Amino acid sequence: MEQQEQQPGGGGQPGARGRLNRLEAALGALGGALVLALLAHLGHEALTRGSAPHLRAEVQDVRRAPGGFVVQVDLVNSGGRTAQDVQVTGEVVSGDQTLAEAAATVTYVPAESRRRVVLVLATDPADGQLQVRADGYTVP
Repeated sequence: MEQQEQQPGGGGQPGARGRLNRLEAALGALGGALVLALLAHLGHEALTRGSAPHLRAEVQDVRRAPGGFVVQVDLVNSGGRTAQDVQVTGEVVSGDQTLAEAAATVTYVPAESRRRVVLVLATDPADGQLQVRADGYTVP
């Protein structure tokens, strides 16, 4: 009895190897495109992440608490570098008079991140205008 020789991956059906070659080529091209996209992204990040920290303070909540008023502030770093030892200040001002002031230090604010800061003020922020800001930082 005569045995037929089959090609690997052919499954004994004509044209199956051709379909497999096209599938392999398509998946190879897709993989190559993904690698190129990743390399382009990493190159862009390497060239643009050296910018300075860009800090802003955003009031999230104000509540009465024992001992004063708790002001929750998000400190946002939208820059490309880390800020260290960030000084955050909150004030309640009325005209040219400061009614209350509080400060906090945030040890570490990575690039493209946010940290929650809690300031405790002795005066109700509704008695004047609440101002919060990042006063200074160091760059590690």
